[in-house]
Amino acid sequence: MATISAVLIVKNEEALLGRCLESLKELDEIIILDTGSTDGTEQVIRKFAEEHPDTKVDAHFGEYQWNDNFAEARNKAQAYATGDWILVVDADEVLDAKAADIRDYVQRLDPAIEVVAFWVQSLGGHSRHHSTRLYRRSEKLYWLSAVHNYLSKVADIQSDFFVRAGYSPAHKQDPDRALRMLERAVLDEPKSSRMWYYLGREYGYKKRWAESENALRQCLKISTWGLERQDAHLLLARALWFQRKGPAARLECLRAIGMNPEFKEALLFMGDMSYPAARKAWHRYAETATQENLLFARCPSERR
Repeated sequence: MATISAVLIVKNEEALLGRCLESLKELDEIIILDTGSTDGTEQVIRKFAEEHPDTKVDAHFGEYQWNDNFAEARNKAQAYATGDWILVVDADEVLDAKAADIRDYVQRLDPAIEVVAFWVQSLGGHSRHHSTRLYRRSEKLYWLSAVHNYLSKVADIQSDFFVRAGYSPAHKQDPDRALRMLERAVLDEPKSSRMWYYLGREYGYKKRWAESENALRQCLKISTWGLERQDAHLLLARALWFQRKGPAARLECLRAIGMNPEFKEALLFMGDMSYPAARKAWHRYAETATQENLLFARCPSERR
């Protein structure tokens, strides 16, 4: 039977880590790389290990200090894994699947399948997206990019397994971390539409609309991936709208809808930018949108 190693990188995650570990306890081993915690994270891990003596917990403290590089940390952590497969989970997430079901699933996979995507859904059920989470342990499979990292190979197949994602209180200790890393990333990787997309989105989260517009326009100049492009058009529409550039905003939103008529969030936003009669029509269209073929499927309550 195939063995599975859960691999985590953690820092100051005492609030949510216990819940995460409970969801992983039936896997063959849990690898934890602490990247410099100063709270009770170590105590949470040691308590879990004591309470679950049948679960192999391999935790590493003081061996690696956070270096604003997720890929570097993930690669360091996965080097300790011994399982046939590696499952990547974050401390503020919960694995919503039985270990036995995952083992059975990978046992039945074609040997050519190396990388499997899971659904990642917010704990409140408001949004979901595909994410590479399970892959064969191999030297040729490793993580790239310091921020919004990605595996060296795209997923071969999408599974029906879910990871439920929360929001770690640890993020509040360094609220500008993602922005700092993304601003550096576009300097290091100026031809990466991915980095420009995420930078534009991050500026939008912080309501820095002009900077969001500039980054998203850079993304759209070089992006060739349809899912990324349609989401960038929507985010650009929002950045323009909040700069009081209504006609340009509506044009970008129409471009997103033109690429995917099932894009509920874009249909709703188009309605928000329209006069009452048209607003009703756009919102009516949105009611039946299937949310298929999206980079991120967000519900109205998560629109920013």
